[in-house]
Amino acid sequence: MEEIISQKFTYATITVFKDYCKLIDKEKTLSSMGVDLYSIDSEDGDVFESTVKLMKFTIDDLRKPSVGRTMEFPEKVGKRKTKFFYSEPGVNERSIINYAIKNFETKDDRHIKKHYGSPFSEITVTTIERSIRRHGDKITIKLYRHHRHRAFNNIYFKKSTGVESVTFNVNNGNFTTLSMNKNGKKTTKTFRTNNFNFLEIQFKDGGILNMRKCLDDDSVLFKEYNETFNNTDFIFEIDKVFNLNQNNIFNGFWFTQLMLERFVELKKIKVSNDYGMWIKKYYPTEKFLKKNDRKLIASILDMFQIKSKITIKIMHENNKIDIHTLARLCYFFGDNFSKYIGSIDSVHFMNSTYEDAIDIGFPKFKFAQELKKENFLITNIEKENIVKIVNNLNNEIRGYQRLTNKKETLINSRFIGDLYDHFKMINKLREFIPDLHLKSKNIDDFDKEHLELSKMIKFIKKGYVIEYQFVDKMVNDVELPIKVKINLNDDELNPEWVTPEFYPYILKREEDYDEEGNFMHHCVASYSDKEKSIVVSIRTEDKKDRVTCEFDCQTGTLIQARHFCNNQPPADIELAVNILKEKTKHYARMGLLHSLDKKKVPVKINGMEIVPEVKEPRRINELWEDLGLRNPVLF
Repeated sequence: MEEIISQKFTYATITVFKDYCKLIDKEKTLSSMGVDLYSIDSEDGDVFESTVKLMKFTIDDLRKPSVGRTMEFPEKVGKRKTKFFYSEPGVNERSIINYAIKNFETKDDRHIKKHYGSPFSEITVTTIERSIRRHGDKITIKLYRHHRHRAFNNIYFKKSTGVESVTFNVNNGNFTTLSMNKNGKKTTKTFRTNNFNFLEIQFKDGGILNMRKCLDDDSVLFKEYNETFNNTDFIFEIDKVFNLNQNNIFNGFWFTQLMLERFVELKKIKVSNDYGMWIKKYYPTEKFLKKNDRKLIASILDMFQIKSKITIKIMHENNKIDIHTLARLCYFFGDNFSKYIGSIDSVHFMNSTYEDAIDIGFPKFKFAQELKKENFLITNIEKENIVKIVNNLNNEIRGYQRLTNKKETLINSRFIGDLYDHFKMINKLREFIPDLHLKSKNIDDFDKEHLELSKMIKFIKKGYVIEYQFVDKMVNDVELPIKVKINLNDDELNPEWVTPEFYPYILKREEDYDEEGNFMHHCVASYSDKEKSIVVSIRTEDKKDRVTCEFDCQTGTLIQARHFCNNQPPADIELAVNILKEKTKHYARMGLLHSLDKKKVPVKINGMEIVPEVKEPRRINELWEDLGLRNPVLF
């Protein structure tokens, strides 16, 4: 192995505590405390180095006079002691010692030897090494950090190690990144092959090239630290060993970019313009490159199992498309996906960017597997309806977008998630409604259909709904259509009268409250168990507009009347509200506005009563079996 360059820096951070020990004539060495002075670090890095054997101090009775607390050596507990001395039970020895000097940094071997094994010193020894090594056709760039820390009054050192390295094969372009952290006995290692995302992370600011600072600017060692890790020299050797010809001006970002270009050149990958993102996020591996004549886009689509002429065209025309969303949409259409994808207006793919996508990591086709697992039977008509929903979007604005006036494409991860949930609910409800299908052909109808399905699923899980029973005479009278007279002409001398009708409806079942709240975008659904008031929805003839009214059952007075999103009612419906107030006051005086009964009734869907699923409690033996154990009571 040839070492091209190595930069190494070792220093110690030491904190010294005031020593209130009372020394007496009889000396006891550290070995009398059960510590072998002549031992050195074992493989697991537990105890002193050989420098400790140079130290002796006399100590028998450690005392802090101002406190009057005696600290003494206990009997050895377990296999080994971990501290030099112990105080009374429950007392932290460090808390009764005052600081004298804090955190001075040194490379002086004399200082390190002096404090390495002292119970009244805390010490951290840090070693940092950055290197470039060649072994055959492989070049390794490595950053190594190692810390050994011994706290006040502790005998043993705790170690932690971090390694960031990347090994390049200069012949075939392959590279492997390693990120390793070891803390005590716990070690985590992350290996990645030909993954430019990890390479980019290793060479970003604070990484291998532009290392994060371990010392403060005012440290006495800071100048020597900077001289040791001379970035100009290190970059010069990188430039030289890889023959980059960048004249030492590149940083971590440019190095990653240059290695990306070198990778594509050595692998002979056929790429389109702006291919960097595709290589970084979705490198298709050699298996798919060989299969697709080394064409990058075709290989990626093949990896996602959605390769066709139309998807290749979409990818080439939109080099930042969210491929996960495109793939999931194709999975809904099944094996003949290209027919339906080709029917979607290409403008909808232009704004579907990976920047707004949910990061779900490297593709494992989990979504496609879930579709097969759920056994979604999506008919050709439903697939055509999906295409119509997308194509009929035009300039419509959806739900959350109404508040921000934000217009965006429908082909995004949110819509695909809604579509998946939609068919999952349809699948479950087909048990009760066999002919249930996706009927919507535009986004507004889809949202309404989705709410209805969600409501049915909610009640199926609950198993029952609350139902109020009222006096029939009151219900029949209150729900009579209300005619109002409105002058459409501001000129009173030439009035233009219209007499629209409004239709009051008393909310009687929990489903009514739920539907009202979903339609009106307010919280009336939470009023379904409020017995002291009655809720009446006043609706237009075409049922596209309504106002939700709450009346006090005792007095019949109007408590509140709310339009969409809790806004004030429009003037025409307010006229109907005023007429309705007279009826509610009348029936309140007669004591007929209160409900006669409130009870739980089974949910009915398509005339079928839904029996809620009852989960049987698991037996204790099954729980023991899940843990791979036997119930000790039985043996």
